[in-house]
Amino acid sequence: MKKRRLGLRMEMALFCVLILVLSLILQILFNQYFAKSMAWQQKEDQIETLFSQLVAGYSDDPRVIYGIVSEFQDVENLRVQITGADGAVIFSSDPFENRKEIQMPGAEDVPPVATPVMATPEPDSDMTVIHLEQTIEHQGESRTIYIWTSIRAIDTNVMLFTRSSVVASGFAVLIALVWVVFFTNRLTKPILKIEAVAQNVANLHFAQRADEDVTQAELSSLAVSINTMSKNLEEMITQLHADKEDLTVQVEQAQRLEQMRRQFIANISHEMKTPLSMLMMYSESLRADVPGIDKTYYYDTIIEEAAGLNAMVGQMLDISSIENGLLQLDCHDLDFSAFASGILDKQTPLFKERNLVGEILPELWCHGDEKYLEQALNNYLSNALAHSEQGDTITVSVTREGQEITVMVANPGQPIAQADLPHIWESFYRADQSRTQKGQKRVGLGLYIVKTCIEAHGGTVGVTNGDGTVAFWFKVPVKD
Repeated sequence: MKKRRLGLRMEMALFCVLILVLSLILQILFNQYFAKSMAWQQKEDQIETLFSQLVAGYSDDPRVIYGIVSEFQDVENLRVQITGADGAVIFSSDPFENRKEIQMPGAEDVPPVATPVMATPEPDSDMTVIHLEQTIEHQGESRTIYIWTSIRAIDTNVMLFTRSSVVASGFAVLIALVWVVFFTNRLTKPILKIEAVAQNVANLHFAQRADEDVTQAELSSLAVSINTMSKNLEEMITQLHADKEDLTVQVEQAQRLEQMRRQFIANISHEMKTPLSMLMMYSESLRADVPGIDKTYYYDTIIEEAAGLNAMVGQMLDISSIENGLLQLDCHDLDFSAFASGILDKQTPLFKERNLVGEILPELWCHGDEKYLEQALNNYLSNALAHSEQGDTITVSVTREGQEITVMVANPGQPIAQADLPHIWESFYRADQSRTQKGQKRVGLGLYIVKTCIEAHGGTVGVTNGDGTVAFWFKVPVKD
C-alpha cells in the first residue's frame, strides 16, 4: 500500500503550529512552577534592599523615611511601618495605620524574631504576605521596622501574564498560518513547475523548461539542473533515434548487399559455366584432331570466350581492391581533352557497327590518375555499347562547367526504371536485363567501379534519362 504523504504547505503549517503550541505549554508550566517562586525571590531581595537602606539612612523624620521608601512603595508595592519602643507609629505607608492595627492575613502564627527574618509562604500554605520584622537601635532607643507585601498581587500578575501568553500565542498561530500560506505558495509554485517539467521528462516530453529566474538560490540551481538534464536527455534520445535509423539503413543495406553478393555469385557461376564448357569442348576437339571441324572458328571462339572470362576476372579483382581499401591514386596534371580523345581513338574499332561521335572541348586540364580515369570512361563506353543497337549514334562530350570538367556518354535506348536509379551505382547490382542486348555478358560491376574511381578524385557521378536516350556523366575538378 502506497504511503500517504503530506504536502510541503501542510507540513510547514503543522510544524509552525506545533512549535507555537509547545512554546505556549512551556510558558504556562514555567509561569505555574517557576515564575511565582522567582517573583517571591525578587520581592525578598527588594525587601532586604529596602531594609538595608533604611538602616543605613535611618531618621525619625517621616520625610527622610518617605524619601527612602517612596520608590519601593510606589513601584514595587512594598509597605513599611516603623514603631517606637512604646508601640507608637513613627512612620507608616498609610498615615491612618498604627502598630496595633497592623494585620498580616495568614501570618498571625509567625513569631517575632530578634534578627531580620524573611517570612515567605510555602507552597500550599495559607500565608498571603511576604514580610520582614526587625528591631534596630536609634539614639539609644529601639525601633521596630515592618516591611511586607501581598503575594496576591504576584499571583494576579502571574495569572495575567499566563493569559496574555495564551492570547499572544493564539495571535501568533494565526499570523504563522498566514505567513505559512504566503511563504509556501511562493516556495511551492516554482517547485510545482519543476515537478511538471520532471514529469514531462519522465514521459519523454522535452519542450517545457523550468523557470530559472527564481529568488531562491537552491530552486534556481535545481531548475538549471532539471533543464540541463532535459536538454541532454533530448539530445541523447534524438541521437539514439538517428543512430537507430542509421543502423536500420545499414542493416538493410547489408542485407541487400548480401543478397546481391549471392546473386552475383550465381550470375558469375552461370556466366562462367558456359564459356568454360565451350573452352573445354573446343580444346578437347582440337586436341583429338576431329576431322571436318573448322579449326579457325574454334580458335576464334576460344579466344573470345577467354577474353570474356578475363574481363570478368579483372572486374572482380577491381572490386576486391576497392572494397579492401587498396585503391591508391597516382595523380599528376593531365590534359583531359587529349586524354579522352586518345581513349575514343582506341575504342573506335569496337564501335564499327555504331556511330561514335566525340565533342571534346580542348585544353581542359585536371589532376588525376590516368589508369582509373580511363577505366571510368571505358566502363561508360562499354555500358553504352551494351545498351545500344546497330547503327545508333553514341555521343561522348567533354565540357567545362564552372570549376569542373563534365564528361557525358549518351546513347539511344530505353530509360532506366525509377526503381533502379537509386541502386545502379551499388556493387553487384544488375538492373532490368531487358535493356541489355542479347548475348552481352553483364555482371553489374562497371558503374560501381566508375563511382568509386571518380569519387576518389573528388568528383561526382550521375545519370540522366532523356526522351529515348540515356546519358551517364561524371565530373572532376579542373586544374587551372
